[in-house]
Amino acid sequence: MINKPWLLSLALLSAGALAADDSAIHTLFQQADFWQGKHRQDLAKDALKRILVADPGNKEALYRLALIAIAEGNSQQAKALTAKLRQAAPGDPRLEELRIAAASTQLDSNALAEARLLAANGQYDAAVKRFQALFGGSQPPASLAVEYYQTLA
Repeated sequence: MINKPWLLSLALLSAGALAADDSAIHTLFQQADFWQGKHRQDLAKDALKRILVADPGNKEALYRLALIAIAEGNSQQAKALTAKLRQAAPGDPRLEELRIAAASTQLDSNALAEARLLAANGQYDAAVKRFQALFGGSQPPASLAVEYYQTLA
């Protein structure tokens, strides 16, 4: 016969442990945000890696670590983290954001300078066409989105 009070206690303890894990993960995300705000990517990465120790498939932590790897020029690590995210969540929209971010590191700096010069000289249609050619017909990377959409407007 099953001891109902014991089963209930076990369920409550499990729920409490899950809530504690969520709280700890939330705190680690806050730490990562704090350190990124202070431009301390090394400490932000540490916090995000601790999340992955507790939850190896945490999509947000994988995404943020991949973004940091892209920003640091570590394409090998970025690809590995992106692959893990793809495995954990094949349809995750952040995969496209990572693709765009990685592609933005390979933009032609001369073409970007030309698009900016055209926009600065009021030649907005030509600047938009140059930006679009630079982005290969896809969305602009987040780092250039505001500039692009202001030129488009």
